[in-house]
Amino acid sequence: MTEQLLDYAEEKFREGKVKEAFDLATSAKTLDPFFGSVKRYYVAFGVHYWATKRNKFGQIDLYAVLGLKGDMKGDPSALSTDDITNAFCDLVKLVHPDRFPSTAAPGALRLITQAWEVLSNEKTRAAYDVRMGIRPPPPTTHHRSEAAPWDDARLMPGIRG
Repeated sequence: MTEQLLDYAEEKFREGKVKEAFDLATSAKTLDPFFGSVKRYYVAFGVHYWATKRNKFGQIDLYAVLGLKGDMKGDPSALSTDDITNAFCDLVKLVHPDRFPSTAAPGALRLITQAWEVLSNEKTRAAYDVRMGIRPPPPTTHHRSEAAPWDDARLMPGIRG
């Protein structure tokens, strides 16, 4: 039964019905979590499914693509670069097309790699988090050379700031 569900999920995925494929893989995983490749199908279709979801800013949730959504307890900034890299490595082992001959594997690998490239670099991750509304933007610093003359209290002795 599990094998038929996964075959049907693969068929739905080829038809472009990602949500149906993911739902079928979820059912197969629930039915027999120890079946040979059920976890690979579940992850591959799950990556594609989460990549179709957009947040209020129209962005893909890269944390969800890496399967980290449930691990962060609402605070993605609590995740270390090692956490992100470990999730990436675990997912690559499951969906790499050389080890998993599903039509979903190449695309899942590409999406996982793109998510890791953004989130594993502190600078790009911080920018992504700001864009997603996860972190506040860093405070802007004004240098004295950029300040207007009227901002300098020393030039206007009678006025206090």
